[in-house]
Amino acid sequence: MDHVNEYQHPQVPGSTQLGNFEKLPLEIRFLIWECLFYDIHTAPHILSILRCSRYLYQEISDHLYKGMRHEIRISGARDSLKWLYVRLISNRMPVKWRGLESIKAVRKHLHNFPHKRIEGHEIFLDARLSLKDHDQIIRLREKANRLLEILKAAPVTPVVRVSLLEGNPPKTINYTK
Repeated sequence: MDHVNEYQHPQVPGSTQLGNFEKLPLEIRFLIWECLFYDIHTAPHILSILRCSRYLYQEISDHLYKGMRHEIRISGARDSLKWLYVRLISNRMPVKWRGLESIKAVRKHLHNFPHKRIEGHEIFLDARLSLKDHDQIIRLREKANRLLEILKAAPVTPVVRVSLLEGNPPKTINYTK
């Protein structure tokens, strides 16, 4: 089988492709991958092995990404070192926010992200207004500019939700369609 045909029609992983890892029961392998996936924020390159082996990726990716949502929150604080925060939400694994420090980091994150495997993509733009804060229009403009940069970099068009009140906006409002 040539490489092109193998790429288009990959075989089910077997003992020759997975090595000693295949000797473990599937449930144990799933637990190992879930632990690694949860630690991705403390060790960002921990899942790089999935890029090295198509068979490992094929075995675990459906399990890891099933029922998962991808959220992006745009940072608005002037003194914030992070450009925005991303998190993956899943019923099986705890949620952690990850801060990205520049548009370059955002582009890299969006480029490497498995968008086709995730059910929901959302960007939250928190634009709460306050009578006490006179610089809010400037921060709102900064957030809007960041939103445009994200949308330019994103390979898929996410749902954009704008909040002018405390908390999350209603789930029925869709600003991108």
